[in-house]
Amino acid sequence: NAYIDGLRVDVRFTFSRTTLRTSHQALEAMQRKAGNSHRHRIIFPQSPVQTLAPLNNRVIRPSQIKFFNRYLNEEQQNAVVGIIQAVARPNPYLIYGPPGTGKTVTLVESILQTLKA
Repeated sequence: NAYIDGLRVDVRFTFSRTTLRTSHQALEAMQRKAGNSHRHRIIFPQSPVQTLAPLNNRVIRPSQIKFFNRYLNEEQQNAVVGIIQAVARPNPYLIYGPPGTGKTVTLVESILQTLKA
């Protein structure tokens, strides 16, 4: 529990393919099952998605927002702005990353900001 000067430690990081493998399996299952449904067209677009104007033009930079969580990093703040503006519409705004990288924190901040707007 305390730092000891000069103490050597051995730290090893391993990569688990489980998350990537299950994500790919889910997409493959969706592709096989969905056929020509609306959901399938959103996840597997056949043509470039038309970029629509942001829904919320009042917020265009993270500096314009008073964040509930002051510990958000720059990427999280930009994601919150993108979600508030609905820049991905009509598709969902995807937040993806390995465990412990702040996806849930970013989502909670986005919900709070949406409720505040």
